[in-house]
This record gives sequence, structure tokens and C-alpha cells, in this order.
Amino acid sequence: MRPTAQELVSRIRQAIDETILPKVEDKIAASSLRSARVLLDHLAARLEHEPAFLAADNADARAVLAKAIASMSAAEANPIRAAIDAAAGRDPAKANDDLQRGVERALAAIRRAPSPQAHAELRAYLARRLERERPM
Repeated sequence: MRPTAQELVSRIRQAIDETILPKVEDKIAASSLRSARVLLDHLAARLEHEPAFLAADNADARAVLAKAIASMSAAEANPIRAAIDAAAGRDPAKANDDLQRGVERALAAIRRAPSPQAHAELRAYLARRLERERPM
């Protein structure tokens, strides 16, 4: 599809830089436009990296949650299973939201009934997630 999302962001930034910003005399308005440029740069980075991030993160979260469930009672595991099930077949961003709710529920369950192995695996997952987010 043309223009691509990346091309659209680039054209918007170009319009701000070359057409709009030079004509803005108000300092507050100019500052707001510069902030919008920074947000567009962030958006451009996300457009490039987000699909791969979501695919890797969703797979990682599912695997870690499945391991965590194995160490929990059925009552503790059921809400986490529900989060995993809710993520199935959904748009990757919405699935990621579901899986993150599962991670939050797993961490809460581990606080109530400690499991050092599950806790270590969830912490390692969160560290990997931060590394995946770094390019964005």
C-alpha cells in the first residue's frame, strides 16, 4: 500500500519542518510543533519495530505463563489461563494486552503462594521484554 505508514510519517514531519515551523512565531506553538516532531520520530521507530516486537513478546509471554501455571493451584491458574485464551486469535497488540494482564495476575499469584522458579522465569521474561522495547 502506498504511501506506506513510514512514508506518511516522513511527509508529515517534512511538512512541519519545511512549511509550518518556519512560519510559527509564537514560542509556545513552536515548542508544541517540536514536541510533535519528537512524537513522530517515536512513531516511526514503532512502525518499524512493533510487529516483530509483538510477535516475539507474545510468544515469550505465552511460554512463560504456561510454565508459571504449572506451579500454581487451579484457582490461581484459571485467571491466567483466561488471559492466555483471550489472546488467542486476536490482533497482536490486543493479544499483548491480554498476555500482560496474565503476567500481572501471575506475579500477584506468586506473591500469594511463592514459587521461586516461576518468579525467576517471570523476572527473566520482563528483562527480555525491556530489551525488545529498547529500539522503540
